[in-house]
Amino acid sequence: GVMPHEFSFPYGEVKAWVVIQPNIDTWDRGYRNFMPVVRLADAVEAEQVQAQLQNTYRAISERHYADYDREPYVTVEPIREALMFLDDMIHPLLGMLTVASLFVLLIICTNIANLFLVRATSRQREVAVRAALGAGRLSLVRQLLAEGLVLALAGGGLGVLLAHWLMQLVGPVIPEGLYRVGDFTVDTTVLAFSLVVSVATVLIFALPPALQSLKTDLNLALKEGSAGAGTGVRARRAQSVLVTAQIALAVVLLVSTALAVRSFANMDEIDPGFEGQNVLTMGLLLPSASFGETTQVADFHDELLARVEALPGVESAALTAPLPMNFEQWSLRFEIEGREDPSGTQRGAALQYVSPGYFGTTGISLLAGRDFEARDGLDAPRVAVINQTMAQQYWPEASPLGERLRYERGDETVTATIVGVVEDTKRIFLNDESDEMVYLSQTQYPYRSPWLLVETTGDPLAMTPAVRESIWSLRDQLPLSQVRTLEQVVDQSLQPWSWSALVLGVFSIFALLLASIGIYGVVAYAATQRTTEIGIRMAMGAQPRDVMRFVMGKALLLTAIGVGIGTLAALALNRAMASMLYGIGSADPLAYLVVLVALGTVTLVAALGPARRAARTDPSLILHYE
Repeated sequence: GVMPHEFSFPYGEVKAWVVIQPNIDTWDRGYRNFMPVVRLADAVEAEQVQAQLQNTYRAISERHYADYDREPYVTVEPIREALMFLDDMIHPLLGMLTVASLFVLLIICTNIANLFLVRATSRQREVAVRAALGAGRLSLVRQLLAEGLVLALAGGGLGVLLAHWLMQLVGPVIPEGLYRVGDFTVDTTVLAFSLVVSVATVLIFALPPALQSLKTDLNLALKEGSAGAGTGVRARRAQSVLVTAQIALAVVLLVSTALAVRSFANMDEIDPGFEGQNVLTMGLLLPSASFGETTQVADFHDELLARVEALPGVESAALTAPLPMNFEQWSLRFEIEGREDPSGTQRGAALQYVSPGYFGTTGISLLAGRDFEARDGLDAPRVAVINQTMAQQYWPEASPLGERLRYERGDETVTATIVGVVEDTKRIFLNDESDEMVYLSQTQYPYRSPWLLVETTGDPLAMTPAVRESIWSLRDQLPLSQVRTLEQVVDQSLQPWSWSALVLGVFSIFALLLASIGIYGVVAYAATQRTTEIGIRMAMGAQPRDVMRFVMGKALLLTAIGVGIGTLAALALNRAMASMLYGIGSADPLAYLVVLVALGTVTLVAALGPARRAARTDPSLILHYE
């Protein structure tokens, strides 16, 4: 069968689906790679299903696993949460981007409110005339709101259309590995949200100026209709407050972006504990029909590594499962021989199966003991290598070499001797804290779907055809997947942060642009309304530079107040980002300094045009006109 293009279950990178393997009856109790998916009937709650499944699971365990001393349990959760296995990271990132978009919306709304305020102020005489001719307050408000609603709906419609075009451009660029499920579309939810935002913008930000214009004294408004009369003090104060709020919002968004970008830059410089520049990786899959016996899998692994290592340009080759930094994490429950807990509680550590030579291929330093060797075969005593963190955790004052770990594999209890200690490496993300890690030998536990790692002397991807032919010379058309360099694997693990920083950067540039427009509009309008005052000042001896200083001082004062308020708000709000930052704090001085310089530069540029125009004012013309 062929599924529709938009079907992306459980996530975008899955391209094929197969039926559950026929040898399921041979799998042991510890096999946990299944996620039962249930569609609930109407009026059935998840808690009911969980209770029923809990009873069923307990009955199955009592019948088939009577010697199992742990309480069986079932967890029922929505499928979106179940599939989002990195929700602890994704949800905060999505929340941060949502807050950023709301800040941009508020900045836009303050601009809209400013425009409505200017418009209402400039139409005070018109409103006064209409009121003097008998127009009621309700009809005047209705007229002003209707005009604003037409503009808002037109803008909202244009925004939806632009969003549709942008999604067609940006949607395909977003990597499928970045938890992308399906395609981005403008659906009824988006349309309803856009309509609500458009209407709310008018009601919240256009209604107050409209109501304010109705409070004007008719006689005063008709007298102030002459040219150059200027706006009232309250209108100018309202404009100043709106611009200050706009700058404060922009400061919070810009500081958050600066912190995120600096954190990502710090994260990008973290040492993962292994070398990935000249290492090629690819996934293998040995079909169980042809490799049913463990010895067959082990023999294939040995021959594969021998042939690949014989290729010109190849330094070494190794196998691993899982691949580090590939969003996979396996764990091992174990006991330390001689330190058994009377309660039966087992310790836990990360688990990775590797072949001899893996540590040399990836450049992981051996700190004590030895690496896995060819003699550690299927029939040899089981051995293990642990990382530095585990050695320090359980043997802080002694050597762990020779200590024995006991763990369950299927229905068998296995004891492995620690033969080596290696340096710590990252498992999932570069900013992860180092935790305990146990390495077991691939030669003792041959895995049918390992990852092949090939260390090369030149460009790793250029060796792909030769490596592929070596594999296919052993088994024709053996499935290979996700051919990448190990460096690319690490880069892909950074995608959530890099894309978040990119989106935040776009939002911040947009916010900075909107703030500059708001500053320009207020300064230009204020200068226009104070043309008579400027003309008098120049007639009394003020120089053009004095006029420019006077006009730009207004802009710089508003910016300084907005930056001060925004800085305090950013310090409070960015504490929530502290857990997502790496290498810096939420009060990082450099981030705030960059924002201060950026906003100061934008303010100077935005206010320069109106200030220069005001400085070129001819006082004789203005006073003659007055």
